Amino acid sequence: MITLPHEKLIPIDVRKVSQKGGSLSLTIPIEIVKKLDLKPDDKVVFFFDEETKQIIIDKAVATFITPSGLSFSLSKEQIRKLFGKEPKNGTS
Repeated sequence: MITLPHEKLIPIDVRKVSQKGGSLSLTIPIEIVKKLDLKPDDKVVFFFDEETKQIIIDKAVATFITPSGLSFSLSKEQIRKLFGKEPKNGTS
């Protein structure tokens, strides 16, 4: 499990959750779009802290597929912590 620095979290904006079909959705504040350099079709990874009930969203920079066919994405911070180095651009 990767621990994230909760003491560095700052509130950016409040957004309303809406429903589209059977899914819930929300828009990402422009401040976050700029900070993460998000573009249309980029993937994001969601982290959920069971203890604090906080959700953290980060830009996914790598997607891995397990032998059983499951896939998961990692953020730059996760890759640095797991592999000790910066991910290459376009890693998947």
